Amino acid sequence: MNCSGNNCAKKCEKKGGVWSLEAKHCYGYDIIDSICLVINREENDFGDVDWQYIGGCFENGSPARYISAIPGTTYRFENVRIEVRENDDPYLAAVEVTRGNDVDFAKSYRIFGWLATALFVAALICAVIVFVQLRKLRSGEYVEQKDSPRQV
Repeated sequence: MNCSGNNCAKKCEKKGGVWSLEAKHCYGYDIIDSICLVINREENDFGDVDWQYIGGCFENGSPARYISAIPGTTYRFENVRIEVRENDDPYLAAVEVTRGNDVDFAKSYRIFGWLATALFVAALICAVIVFVQLRKLRSGEYVEQKDSPRQV
């Protein structure tokens, strides 16, 4: 980041960088957050399988996604997610539809969790109603009324 003025160091720090007074430049770096490779499976007439690297799963076919790093922090890369996906994987179609935006599909299915909870509560309410009605029936609260002759 190039900057001129008095607030350059603060602007640089907000972006996660380190401001150099001598160079009057903000320095920062990115680290790999996850790796995703797309492969294509080809089988010949003899049953031999060949796997070919096609590209990456991320925007513009990149095999890696980067995040801003904090200078001076040690990164061990123990939690870097590595995925290998086949060319016709539905996930890749979803990424294409969302134009590479990072979509957490687990979050998009959160509605089903709410729906399951609502249905469970409704089932409990129905069970309580049935239970109450059965108790009333057994205690004789509901007495069968026979038709009495009507006068015409």
